[in-house]
Amino acid sequence: MQKPSPSLLLTTLSFLLLAIVAQGEPLQPVEMPTKTLIPGGEGWRQLGQTGAVTAKGATVSYPDGNLLIQVPKGTSGSVEIRPPQGLYDADEFTRLVFELKNQGLSDVQYELRIDNPRAAEAQRVALAAGRTSLDLAWGGIETFAGRITAGQAKNGNILFVRKNVIRDRYPELLVFSPPKPAPGMKSSPGGLLFDNDHAFDPSKIEDIRITVLPSDQDVKLSVGAIYASHPPVAPLLKANPEAFFPFVDGYGQYIHETWPGKVTRDEDLRESARQEEKDLADHPAPADRSRFGGWTKGPHLEATGFFRTEKYQGKWWLVDPEGWLFWSHGVTCCGLGGADTRMAGREKFFSDLPASDSPLAQFMGKEGNFTYTQANLYRKFGSDWKNAYRDLSVRRLASWGMNTMGAWSNGDFTRVRKTAYVVDIEYKRDTVLPKHLPDVFSPTFRPNVEKALATRSDAFNDPWCIGIFLDNEINFPGATAFVSDLALEAKENPSKIEWVEDLKRRYSTVGEFNRLTGAKFAGWDAVLANKNPLKVDGIADEAASFYKRVLETYFETCRDELKKVAPSQLYLGCRFLQVVRPEVVSVASQYCDVVSFNVYEYGVTGRRVAGIDKPFIVGEFHFGALDRGMFGTGNRWAGDQQDRGVRYENYLASALSNPACVGAHWFQYNSQALTGRVSDGENFQIGLADVTGAAYPELRDSIRKVGNTLYEARMNAPIEPMKKDLLPEEEH
Repeated sequence: MQKPSPSLLLTTLSFLLLAIVAQGEPLQPVEMPTKTLIPGGEGWRQLGQTGAVTAKGATVSYPDGNLLIQVPKGTSGSVEIRPPQGLYDADEFTRLVFELKNQGLSDVQYELRIDNPRAAEAQRVALAAGRTSLDLAWGGIETFAGRITAGQAKNGNILFVRKNVIRDRYPELLVFSPPKPAPGMKSSPGGLLFDNDHAFDPSKIEDIRITVLPSDQDVKLSVGAIYASHPPVAPLLKANPEAFFPFVDGYGQYIHETWPGKVTRDEDLRESARQEEKDLADHPAPADRSRFGGWTKGPHLEATGFFRTEKYQGKWWLVDPEGWLFWSHGVTCCGLGGADTRMAGREKFFSDLPASDSPLAQFMGKEGNFTYTQANLYRKFGSDWKNAYRDLSVRRLASWGMNTMGAWSNGDFTRVRKTAYVVDIEYKRDTVLPKHLPDVFSPTFRPNVEKALATRSDAFNDPWCIGIFLDNEINFPGATAFVSDLALEAKENPSKIEWVEDLKRRYSTVGEFNRLTGAKFAGWDAVLANKNPLKVDGIADEAASFYKRVLETYFETCRDELKKVAPSQLYLGCRFLQVVRPEVVSVASQYCDVVSFNVYEYGVTGRRVAGIDKPFIVGEFHFGALDRGMFGTGNRWAGDQQDRGVRYENYLASALSNPACVGAHWFQYNSQALTGRVSDGENFQIGLADVTGAAYPELRDSIRKVGNTLYEARMNAPIEPMKKDLLPEEEH
């Protein structure tokens, strides 16, 4: 690695962006601007002499001028760096880069962290207000964790998640995400996330921390320069806007960068397919699995012909139809979808679009949308590409030790019946409440659930179907917030009508209600017709009671309708997002066979279902990186593909060691489009396979590592003590 200049002025890193104009003529390389915060070499020694570097559980020295962190084997240690004066300022960049080298004899897992002033206090306030560690930047903290192998030199990266100031400060980026009329791109070519309101301020970095986790050998980790890199506006776009466009090649890849595995011709696709066939032949599925993916070396329990739950030796498990212990290791959205993107109005983004008489024109939709993944699969496999990719996907999951196709997997894939699967069903809402809650007292609520379930009748009583989710990521508020919003609804709203009836039963007169709320209603009809804000703190008990009725009606209706048509499938709940109020999950646990959460954290250690002894499943998690030509990382990020694998291993280790967790599903199987999916513009590097249909090898290897020892890890994990609530321990 070439270090940046020690100057604190803007400098340049010899990282070259390869630019190509529409005519194919190469441009002069555009250098990547950087800004050094801590120079390597003698810079560290000079910084250490100021007292700005402190260690805990570690020793520091400067044998070659760089910082050398040494930690005895089996222990952890950390180093904290503060600016000698003032604050570090990296405002005009999107990431902080750490030059690292492992001088020890064993792999090292490390954590990086940067804080804004008073970050710890801000974090406590954020958590108290209901934020989660997904929102660490609300408290002015950014973190990153990775692994560096023995003898390896690599960069660690922290991405800045900050307030959405893009449209004000960087008008050049408006072309990628205009406010109207259609969804643009969630992330820009500089790696900056649009429509983000997190509060980390990279212009005010008060504290930098490097933590080394326990290793089986003494750790020697060398740290060179620490510098800011990648401005929000891509250098070529800044220097030569005309030359930047088009920036998407004929395969759906970013033109202006290169990386291992980038496709440049159709033969590359076919060679990739040949290499994957060799990989699959070299790595057969684990031999200790039942045909459903259960553990044949484990205990044999009662076989019912369908999936069920059982607590065995202090841990919750699924049990497969043949009676073998089963832990659901899976991925969502298995199918042919992915990388569909809007062309209309953005034609200048794209090069080499297929002509109208090309076989690839079949992947151009009527509304001007194009699906790069499918076009690339056609190039790779020919006219039978659908069957070929379906067959490959089934064999992939088996080879990787994955045993479940997660939510939104295509029926053509699940009906192969070689991989267990789950189903997610969403229904029509004729009337909705604030936060898009279903109106459970609407006369159409139950019939709409019934109709939606009928669309997946193929899964009913199918032994390969583990269970069914109904809904996804509903935002359940607290009771008083719910009633406050409900009071503003129209008088025709069925839930508001039911609420007023509830008030009549609880309070003898409207006068009593007025006294508790400070209102001046003439009668109950006036309460029903009201559309003005109402103070509900005085009726908190009534609000909690009515809200519980709403929750009970919701979950009971979903369970009853599901069990009516699919009595053999598990009711898997509604896929709560992150941390949910215990009173909500407490009700859900009374009706769900398994409670579900989409948990975009770095693990699920300590997570429980509101103190109730009930199994839960992780419906979604992922980690993305920016070293393969994509612009966004998704909800959780990693520094590179190697670190994605580390994150995956650590997340699954936490899930397997949690006695209440019975599965975890990655989101998603195929990559999203570089220029954003059609529905909302998401363009994150979150697939197990890239836009060309090729698996990311580093992540694949980590998935396979987990899959091969899945059941031993689950069985041998120590049992954690139960907790009383859903708030997880902070995991960075």
